[in-house]
Amino acid sequence: MAERLGVTQRWLSELEAGKGKQANERYFKVLHLLGVRVMGIVDDH
Repeated sequence: MAERLGVTQRWLSELEAGKGKQANERYFKVLHLLGVRVMGIVDDH
C-alpha cells in the first residue's frame, strides 16, 4: 500500500499508529485505496 500511495513504509506505519505528521491529501488517498467514501455536509449558518 505504501508504494501505491507514494509514501514510505514508516509513514504508513506511523499513520496506522496515529503518530505521524500527515497531510490531509494523503489521508484521502489512503481512504480511497481502502474503498472508503468520505462525504461532508456544509452548513452556512
